[in-house]
Amino acid sequence: MVAGLVAALVLQLALALTLADHPLLQPVGDLDAGEYWRLAQRVAAGDVLLRGTPFYVSPLYIYWLAFAQVVTDASVTGVLVLQAVLGTIAVWLVALTARDWVPSARRRVAGLAAGGALALTGIVSLQNALILQSALDAVLMAAFAYAFTRAVQVTSPPAWLACGAALALLATNRPNAWVMGVALVAAVWSDADASQRDETHVRAGAPRRGKSWRGAIARAGVLAAGALIVLAPFTLRTVVATGEWQLLPGHGGLNLYIGNHAGATGTYSVIDGIRPSMEGQREDARRVAEGGVGHALTDSGVSSHFAGRALAWWRDAPVDALRLFAYKAWLSTHAWELPVNVSYAWFRAHVTLLGLLPIGAWVLVPLGLAVVVCGHRLVSDDMQHAWSSFRLLLPAYLLSVAVFFVVDRYRAPALVLAAIGVGVLASARRATWTGIVRSPSVIAAALVAIVTMSAGFVRLPFHLGEADADTNMALHAIEAGRDDEARGWLSRAAAHHPTPGVAWLRAGLAWQSSNRMIDAERALREAYRLDPDVGDVAFALGEVLLAQGKGGEAVPLLEQAEAAGVRRDRARLDLALALWQAGQQDRARAALDERVPVEGLPLLRARALASVEARQTDLAEWLLAEYRRAAPEDAEVAEKLGLMHARRGDLAGAALLLENAARLEPSRATARFNLAVVRVRQQRRDEAIALLRDALRIDPSYAQAAGALQELGVH
Repeated sequence: MVAGLVAALVLQLALALTLADHPLLQPVGDLDAGEYWRLAQRVAAGDVLLRGTPFYVSPLYIYWLAFAQVVTDASVTGVLVLQAVLGTIAVWLVALTARDWVPSARRRVAGLAAGGALALTGIVSLQNALILQSALDAVLMAAFAYAFTRAVQVTSPPAWLACGAALALLATNRPNAWVMGVALVAAVWSDADASQRDETHVRAGAPRRGKSWRGAIARAGVLAAGALIVLAPFTLRTVVATGEWQLLPGHGGLNLYIGNHAGATGTYSVIDGIRPSMEGQREDARRVAEGGVGHALTDSGVSSHFAGRALAWWRDAPVDALRLFAYKAWLSTHAWELPVNVSYAWFRAHVTLLGLLPIGAWVLVPLGLAVVVCGHRLVSDDMQHAWSSFRLLLPAYLLSVAVFFVVDRYRAPALVLAAIGVGVLASARRATWTGIVRSPSVIAAALVAIVTMSAGFVRLPFHLGEADADTNMALHAIEAGRDDEARGWLSRAAAHHPTPGVAWLRAGLAWQSSNRMIDAERALREAYRLDPDVGDVAFALGEVLLAQGKGGEAVPLLEQAEAAGVRRDRARLDLALALWQAGQQDRARAALDERVPVEGLPLLRARALASVEARQTDLAEWLLAEYRRAAPEDAEVAEKLGLMHARRGDLAGAALLLENAARLEPSRATARFNLAVVRVRQQRRDEAIALLRDALRIDPSYAQAAGALQELGVH
């Protein structure tokens, strides 16, 4: 076994080192990896309690990652190396667990088969090499399976305590794992659990004692104590840090709703009004929930709101809900790895080492379920009662995934349990098969395996994320200034993207943010050609054309975007600017007759001040006036507008605006200086002198004011 573990470690390390610098896997941005990295950095920097921050992601990985950052000096490579060690420990625990279920003469075979199956499972190995909580799933599930095995076989209080703690650790990282508690309930009340024998008695075949209700209750209490030992620190942390009791992470209700509503697809889907990012999960979910109930909610209240909506849908449409649940149960056994954020199919095609790992759900799930059915014919005779509880773990976990929605990293822990089943299956001697091959359970197991494997290759109405990964590679190349490389990735993405206009749109926006407008325009024109009815695409192309002074071409696009309700904070303003560029000043002024929405005022102000700097006098004066109409308390804008009036000879209007600016901001020396200049032009010398002296009082270093006084003969 030692040689096998060394080989597994080498494999895990090689994959970690291969993926450590991959641009798609860096812990940056607004998705899960970036959020975990930032939260861990806060902990590592001393904010151990993460004050003011609820657990809106699984908490265990935050603290593991913080520890790993401290140990490795925040090196992504170092963190992945540590996770490779954890992945190897998972292989070891799976091997030990499989060994404990079979006769002693076949234990080595069972251990090698189970450990080897897990080590060669590509999706699990990939998860181990990610900055995501799924990197802990394999070792946590393996630890729970081993602890459960010891508990039902040894039935000592320490074993049950460890079992409860192991399940709670797994559930802090993967909350749906609580569903496996049904197997624990079965174990607590089974005859095997009631025997209360130690391991020596078990191996010696000592007779069981009668079932004891008192013993069962005691075991349940010890089990619960183990779970509470793990949960208490996280719960107390939340109370201290946020003032709110929160036993579980706050995203559970939203995840339940994603998988259980009228528009659910069975896998991850975007909810209207909630961006598919950590910021969306944290902020948009709250906004949507509070908008639904009409008052403020706590973090647990937000989660409960979405859970309530999911349960309401089950009550209102039970037939549709049951049909969807059955569909998700099938998806949980399917051969395809449905992605969220990271595409296993793409990495398997582009990372040679990952492509060499042959094992996946396509074989592990069918064999694992087959062993669930016939495993009692394969395990040791003295383990029959214990096995009756253990075999519930795999189907319970698969169903726990189906309760929510099915994606690869949620389903991956089930493959750990299935690998244990493979070890049990591999340990059976030929003589054993000869004796049981015609038994009903073996026939049923074979049918389960055949049906599950066959159904697992039925095509699904989903894509596996390859095109999105190609697009993301193009975006990284654009950011790095490697445009030829970006176009290559973009061509690949567009060739097999289900909606290729999205790939062109994202690339165009990336070029726009890099201020490479010609490339941006080219990409966005292609996006618009493919998706001419999408308001976001029309808006993006209109923005790029506007930035290049092509207002005439931008007008119809921005009109389309405004009609579609896209970017209400700026669509009307940019349409007005496009009309102005096109020489249609009257239409431009009419477009802003209705005031710009409050959220669009910062942009209007920025556009106005930029026009001042660009010396676009007419445009600047119009925009400043429009902004001041909505925000009359802005001293800088009043002053700039006053200067505009002065330059075109409206001294009275200029004086009023500059007086207003000085009144709004008494410490604004420039307003007094500019007003003094206007008073000089109005031949009101004494007022000008007083204003200049006031400006110098405010700012004694104001050289222009001092020079103006000298020009007026004041020393």
